[in-house]
Amino acid sequence: MAYSWPAQSPEANHSVLASGPGSGSTMAHAQQLSAQAAGLQALTSASQANAAGIYGSAWSGAGATGSQAAHTGVNTALAALAVWLEERAAIVTGAAQAYHSAVSAMVPARQAQANRMQEAADVEANPRVLGALSPQIAELNLDYFGHMWPRNASAGSSYGAALNTATTALATPPPPATPAASPAAPAAAGRGGHRRRGPHGGRGGDAPGPPGRTGRLGGNPVRLDHQPGHGAAPEPATGTITDEDRRATPGTGITADRHVSATAV
Repeated sequence: MAYSWPAQSPEANHSVLASGPGSGSTMAHAQQLSAQAAGLQALTSASQANAAGIYGSAWSGAGATGSQAAHTGVNTALAALAVWLEERAAIVTGAAQAYHSAVSAMVPARQAQANRMQEAADVEANPRVLGALSPQIAELNLDYFGHMWPRNASAGSSYGAALNTATTALATPPPPATPAASPAAPAAAGRGGHRRRGPHGGRGGDAPGPPGRTGRLGGNPVRLDHQPGHGAAPEPATGTITDEDRRATPGTGITADRHVSATAV
């Protein structure tokens, strides 16, 4: 059930706010949100500067294009999250400021209580002075009911409305996170993982390797790709070796008895 500020006395309304822990923890939370937002903003700026120095100059090609798109997506998500945190910090700060405004606008409880005590004493003594205190009693009641009550009720109602608005605003979820990697990345990596090496030990991409010599292994035509200084370590050949296969390949010194990498031609 919502608290009804107009239904409560001025001293009760002021005590509800003034007797609480205050806005210290609320402001501390707002400062923490601001610090987190500042940290994300700094991280985003550094990441954007890093991207500007890599893509298009130090790194180019299809891989760089895909990485740049992912990099940009992460930076965009970080920037959006920083904005979201900044907005929350402002909302929480506004709630704390609304609290201080409400407390400062209210008539203090002790002042309202003093009014009631004075009014009660005048009412008790008024018959003995033949009603001489009646004007003072009326003035005290007018001050209490005509000024203190509506003032504290209005300040409390404004504070309650500010809290309702802040609560609604804080319910907004954070921006969606950018996926860390594409679901298709493992398959793509598998397709491109076995590539030939270039003639000088570097990556040859999808370019074909150096030409090999052909021969026969077990009656089947094969290409002997083993070349000194090129390619990966040779693998043992399999199959039936005939006398013809045992003859050395002219000019290479390679026989079928050696381990060669055999591929069908």
